[in-house]
Amino acid sequence: MLHSLAVIRNSQYAPDDTFIKRDSSGSDNMFWGAKVDWFVNDDHKISLFGYSNKSNTQSTSYAFDPQTGEIGEASQSTIRERGGDLKSISYTGNFTDELTVSAMYGKIETDYTNTPSNLDCPTVLDTRSVPANQKINSCGAGGNTGTNQDKNKQTRIDIEYAFEDHLVRVGYDKQERETFHTSAPLTGHSWTYSSIEPNAVINNNDGPLFTNTTGALFDVVADRIFTGGGGFSTDLSAWYVEDEWQVADDLMLSLGVRRDEFENSGVTGKVFSSFKTDIAPRLGFSWDPTGAGESKIYGTYGTYYLPVANNTNYRAASGLSDTTTYYTLVALMHRAPLRVLRRYQVRLLTRKLLTRYLTLPLKKHSKRKKLNPLVKTNIS
Repeated sequence: MLHSLAVIRNSQYAPDDTFIKRDSSGSDNMFWGAKVDWFVNDDHKISLFGYSNKSNTQSTSYAFDPQTGEIGEASQSTIRERGGDLKSISYTGNFTDELTVSAMYGKIETDYTNTPSNLDCPTVLDTRSVPANQKINSCGAGGNTGTNQDKNKQTRIDIEYAFEDHLVRVGYDKQERETFHTSAPLTGHSWTYSSIEPNAVINNNDGPLFTNTTGALFDVVADRIFTGGGGFSTDLSAWYVEDEWQVADDLMLSLGVRRDEFENSGVTGKVFSSFKTDIAPRLGFSWDPTGAGESKIYGTYGTYYLPVANNTNYRAASGLSDTTTYYTLVALMHRAPLRVLRRYQVRLLTRKLLTRYLTLPLKKHSKRKKLNPLVKTNIS
């Protein structure tokens, strides 16, 4: 895990100079749903259910002046794909007055993909306390590009059996969650200009990476490359047993247990997390204090286990690379095309510190170009 910490003047989350408009009109944003029940006979029923809540929203970013409330020109549009389709089939059968069996199979596909219209302009943030005309701006809104889609298949079977004062249920369910999630910054880089306070430190996992010993604010440029991802999956299964016991006409107890099993796999298909939970109790009661069926006092107690979210697969087992390179502004010339920069690099896992001299455009970032090494010289 990478940690880069510093005292930075003006947080990157503070600016409110962007106005966003979202348009979800059109036939691509219609919701539909349907359910069909087929009563095979008095004791058996088959049901089909489906819906779609897909939406394609165009999100457009505009320049915004928070002082005057004036909305400027559009900088970028992004298509936000959201929602998905669900389909399921279920069966319910009463084999005797005491025995009922139900089963269900379904799948849902969901999309969370963002597709920017402008792929040539990186994310550029300038949080320094400098006049607006001295801030570094991108040629667009920036952002990330990639795919983010989920598929979830679920199978479930339940059996109910009634005898005397008991209604016993047993069941089993299984889920297969598949995710395909990739991400990369536009043009391959995200840039942040900031000022480090005197004596503030940028830390790596191994300790201080850079300390501002100048006694004044020190401007740096952080180049973050967060990229990677792929396809990965999570398998979930569980069984349960429950007894609803009608102890008396005005008192019912619910006694049950459940056990879950979770298994998470990375992009290589190798399982990196697998465990069975403890047997989890499910206890409850319902009491009618008057016996007239008009009121009740009830309570429940249970232990519940949550599976490892698929986002953990993405973060921990999808081949992500997260590298931040810090450049220091050694010399400053008004609108100069070049800067002599010193490079401090924090690389995930390898933890290397590199130093070299590079050139970097000053005022405007456009399509990413290779940074050419410079001979060490003084620029006045």
